[in-house]
Amino acid sequence: MKKELFSEYLSSKGRSQDEVQAILLDVEELETYIHHKGSTLDTMDVPLLRSYFDTLMETDRAELPRFRNMARYFHFTQQHDLYIYFTTLFGSLEVMDQIKQHIHPNVQTKVFANLQEPPFGSDIQRNPPYTREVMERLLNAMDRTQVRKSLAHNNHQIPKEAFQTEKEIFDQSDSLDDYLVGLNQRGIDTLQKHADTNVIWFEQEINQDVVNFVKRNPEIMSATRVGDKLYTAKIPYDTINFLKTNDPILKRYYACHCPFVRAELKHGPTQVDKDWCYCSAGFTKVLYEVLFEEELEIEVLESVLSGSTLCRFAITIPDKILKMKTPEIQYENDRY
Repeated sequence: MKKELFSEYLSSKGRSQDEVQAILLDVEELETYIHHKGSTLDTMDVPLLRSYFDTLMETDRAELPRFRNMARYFHFTQQHDLYIYFTTLFGSLEVMDQIKQHIHPNVQTKVFANLQEPPFGSDIQRNPPYTREVMERLLNAMDRTQVRKSLAHNNHQIPKEAFQTEKEIFDQSDSLDDYLVGLNQRGIDTLQKHADTNVIWFEQEINQDVVNFVKRNPEIMSATRVGDKLYTAKIPYDTINFLKTNDPILKRYYACHCPFVRAELKHGPTQVDKDWCYCSAGFTKVLYEVLFEEELEIEVLESVLSGSTLCRFAITIPDKILKMKTPEIQYENDRY
C-alpha cells in the first residue's frame, strides 16, 4: 500500500487521525488477503476483489464503511476499474427502501412479502431476477400508471443542496432556454476538465471522444425545450466502450446505469419490465424539480429496456415556469 502518500491525501481531505487509521486498517486487511493469493494492491483485478467481498459476506463483515474505505484507496491510486466496481455496489443502496415509501402499505406487503433483496456486497448478477420479480408483483398489484408514478421519485435521495448553485443561476436567468444553453456548456466544461486530468467523473472515465460525443447532443448534459416539454437523455454509463462498439446488445449494456438490471443486459434483452426505467426517470427530473420548486410529470420515451441504445425522457414544464421563463412570440401584423 502507498501508505504514506495515502495518509497525507486523507489528511488533506480533512480526515482526523482516527479516521485515517480506520481507513488504513480496512485497506491493510484487503492487502493481507490478496497477498496470500499471490497478488498486490497494484496488480489485483476485479475478480480477486470480488472474491474478497464474498469472504467478507461469509463472515458477516460486509459493512458499508469498510467498502467505502477501500474505494477511497483505489480512487486515490486511480485504479479506475476497481473504483468503478465499488460504485456499482453503492448505486443500489436504499433505492428499494425509497420505492417502498411511495407505495400504499397494503400493496407494499403484497409486493415485498417473502422477497429478499440481495444483501449489500453481493455480485450484481444477482440483482436482475430480484428486480424482475418486484416488477411482476407491482404490475399485479397496480396499473401501469400507478407503478410508473410509484417508481419516479428521488430514490437515490439526492439532497436539494447539491443543486444550490444551479438553482441560483436559474433564478437569475432571463429565460429557461438561456439557462439550458448555459447548463449544457457547464456540463461540457466539467467533462473536459475530467478528460484533461484523467479523474473519474461519477462512475466512468472520460476522454476526448466522450466530450465530443456529448457536444453533439445537448440533451445529455442539459435538455432541449419544445413547447411545454423538456427533452433530456442520460449519458451512457460507460461512454468510452459505448462509442467503441457497434454491437447493439453491448451498446445497451454500456448505456445502462442501473445496478438492478445492468448485468443481464450484457447477454441480450432482459426480462425486467421496461417500466422499471421510471426509477431512472425519477433520478433524471430531480434537478428540474429543484429549479421549478414542484413535483414534475415525466415520460420515458425510450430506454435500453425498451430496445433503444440510449435512455430519453420528456419532462412537462409547469405553466408558472412557462409564463416566467419562456419568451412570448410576437407576431407582425397580428390580425387575430
